[in-house]
Amino acid sequence: MHIINGMNFSKKVNLLVNLIGQPKRKTIILTEHKEYVEDIFLNTHPILFNIEIKTLKEFEHELLFSHQCYNRQIVSECELTYLVRHYLKEDYHYLRYSDNPYSLIGKLITTLKEIHDYDVDLHTFSKDQLIINKCEDIAKLNEKITAHLGKDFFFNLEEATIDLIDDQLKDTDFYIFADEYITAMQRRFIQSLSPYTKAILLSFEDGLQEENLLKDFYEGEYLTLKDESAHIKNLSLHLFDNVKVEKQEKANLIIGGHPLQECMKVACDIKKKIHDGAHYKDFLIITLSKDYEDYLSYIFEMWNIPTSLPEVNDFHYSYDYKAIMEALDKSKGTTFKEHVSSLLKLPLTSLKDYISSLSFDDEISNEEMKLFIEATLPESKETVPSHDCIHFSTFKDSHTQCPYIYVMGINESHVPAEMSDQGLLLDEDYQTLPVHPLSLNKQLSYHHVEIIKTLTQPSHFTFSYAKMDMSGKEMMPSTLMKRLDSLYHLHLVKPDLNLIKTHLYLNHSYIPSSPINEMINEYKDNQPVKIDKEYINALGKGMSISRLETYNKCPFQYFIKYGLKINKKSDDQLLPTELGSLCHYIMEKAIDDPDQLVFYAHEYIDEHFKEKYETSALNQYFVDQLIDNMRVNVQIVREQLEHSEFNNTSREQEVKGYLGDIPVQGFIDRVDQYKDYVRIIDYKSGKKELNLSYAMQGFNIQMLAYLYLLIKEKNLKAGAVLYFNMKKRMLKDKIKFNKDIDEHLLYKDYQMKGYVIDEGSFEVIHASDEDSIPAKLKKDGKSPTKSSKLISQKELDIVMDHIIDYINTLYKQLRSGDISIRPTITDNGSDPSIYPCTFCDYKSVCLYDVFVNKNKEISSQLEKEVLKGEDNA
Repeated sequence: MHIINGMNFSKKVNLLVNLIGQPKRKTIILTEHKEYVEDIFLNTHPILFNIEIKTLKEFEHELLFSHQCYNRQIVSECELTYLVRHYLKEDYHYLRYSDNPYSLIGKLITTLKEIHDYDVDLHTFSKDQLIINKCEDIAKLNEKITAHLGKDFFFNLEEATIDLIDDQLKDTDFYIFADEYITAMQRRFIQSLSPYTKAILLSFEDGLQEENLLKDFYEGEYLTLKDESAHIKNLSLHLFDNVKVEKQEKANLIIGGHPLQECMKVACDIKKKIHDGAHYKDFLIITLSKDYEDYLSYIFEMWNIPTSLPEVNDFHYSYDYKAIMEALDKSKGTTFKEHVSSLLKLPLTSLKDYISSLSFDDEISNEEMKLFIEATLPESKETVPSHDCIHFSTFKDSHTQCPYIYVMGINESHVPAEMSDQGLLLDEDYQTLPVHPLSLNKQLSYHHVEIIKTLTQPSHFTFSYAKMDMSGKEMMPSTLMKRLDSLYHLHLVKPDLNLIKTHLYLNHSYIPSSPINEMINEYKDNQPVKIDKEYINALGKGMSISRLETYNKCPFQYFIKYGLKINKKSDDQLLPTELGSLCHYIMEKAIDDPDQLVFYAHEYIDEHFKEKYETSALNQYFVDQLIDNMRVNVQIVREQLEHSEFNNTSREQEVKGYLGDIPVQGFIDRVDQYKDYVRIIDYKSGKKELNLSYAMQGFNIQMLAYLYLLIKEKNLKAGAVLYFNMKKRMLKDKIKFNKDIDEHLLYKDYQMKGYVIDEGSFEVIHASDEDSIPAKLKKDGKSPTKSSKLISQKELDIVMDHIIDYINTLYKQLRSGDISIRPTITDNGSDPSIYPCTFCDYKSVCLYDVFVNKNKEISSQLEKEVLKGEDNA
């Protein structure tokens, strides 16, 4: 084989045109950018005589046809879903069938396709028992499905056609854009062409890693295509590093307040260019976001401007789908066939053939039949062919001769895209196998190559990003955007939004002098949403600190969770709360008796989640790892107490009392005492910091409240409020395998977080092991270090006064029935633990509307303002 490397995709295709000329032999060019390559050839060839430009799939289908292999088929998603469901009910180490198995089935299908695309051998693996169980289960499932399908069904076209490559191709020359075909089976297919024909591969030298991504697959003579353009060389070699380069080219920049406004600005910029004489076909928009496509599609449709976006008809809105779902509620069938027989009596049109294809023999309930249909019924897409239209694309399919290219949504985690595991086997699982799919790092490298190939096109570029998302949360421009700023002379464009006749309005998108402003302001200023007085008691008369913090985060979330008592449906997986309770129990029992730690752990497991533990290999793995880690936690806590003059006086200490008018009751994990000083410790399964600014505004107040009640009840002095993080430390493994590492590093890594309360005598610090608390003294022993988390009793009293005033006001608001959708956000957006929407279980019923709902913003600097003000007073 001959391999031509080149950084400039456009130049490489033009070189191919000159290389081929007017061929006398049959010539086939395999590329996924068929139209682009075809257009460049037609610029110099009036007719493509003896030249065929095809996609790999088209060529493979022609192979099947030429060898009359009409029985060979690719297994459908619907058939695969049924087969996975069918065999999932057998006995496995790791896989478990549940009432709704379709999330698991989706991951299994992805995994099965991966192992076929990359010809992965699941029978050779590492010593890790969890990976062994997963691989054995998936291998068993794959063998069952493959045997069921028989010799005429395949997972991909390469499997179905690779044995059809023979002497029939000996008089054909192939030119293949090999870097477009990245799966192992695609590359094996390309390799198999070599013995029968002259094959020239065109690859892309990525410059992102020392070893070219193709050299592992193809052997032959390499010829590197030299590029003369310094700009293209900079893009190819330095787009994803920090090497200083000279700016060579110009480009435009558009910044939106949020994604919708970004789309509005891009649309207006394009419309102005069209008004000035450009054609629709002169524009290509690259976006990785479905939301961006929807926003732009709406705007362009409003202007009657054609686009290449297909019209997607969601099956949820079709008559057939609604009729099927209603009929299944009444169906008396117990198998697929019986349900299908009943459904075919309906006057179905668009979904009749699909329903007929579901005539399987397995038993299935009415409810699961609905879930099966949801999982296998695809959206229908209708594309209206139009050559003169605005084209939409991803980076992978972006090669075009359009003069103007817009790259949108260049924000962190959006562009470049984040690579993540989609199947049941994770990236680290695959790395233990001798043959495996591309790692996440290599997938990212290919994605970077696609971006570079896009930017090397001879077009004028406009880049855009948004400052915040649709909920008002800050979004950062990606590192790619910052690098583009150093590679291009960027001109900030501010399109005229008045070009949009129907205003698309959201926060931060005001168009000056528009009468709609007053209407929106009036709509936003409505009174808080309140429930009727007769239902107020459903919100709860008593009040725990954690409940009040939930209300503080979002009143509506509190209403759903504690008023309506709606909770997320649990499955067989152990919940974080269950694992956290196990950790607390071990810590409580094993501090005095560490040798019995495993006994205490299994004592708790047997009482609280024995079935979950015994029936799930995954749960066993996590719990066993947790127990192993708790040995270290218990050892560290014992050493911290041994090196301290504080003595542990109680565990699970109950406290109760009043914070203003609010009755409060709770339990402190551990109480230590030295003379009259008391410190309280809370065990956490992750990192926990005490932020006094947020505490004065009702967040993370539990431990401060408990300390306040404890010293009041016992007539003691406040010494410290501390959090012990029980999460596994990576240093543990380093010490295990490298004896040269000082074990004291591990000890110091378990330093508790929180605050020490001291009036200046530093008795608490002197009585504590400094490596275990977040406060230290300088070498003189007379003053604390800058990093010390230290406050005085007076400052603590001020903080508590603010907390008590704040939560009493909050409690009155709750008791008034206020259940407004009003999520709390910090003024700098830096603390995701405050903002409740990120991981909210109730998003589907919330209907947060930026027209109506505003976030409640809290200050990250309140501590400085309040305590500094008191000092000045």
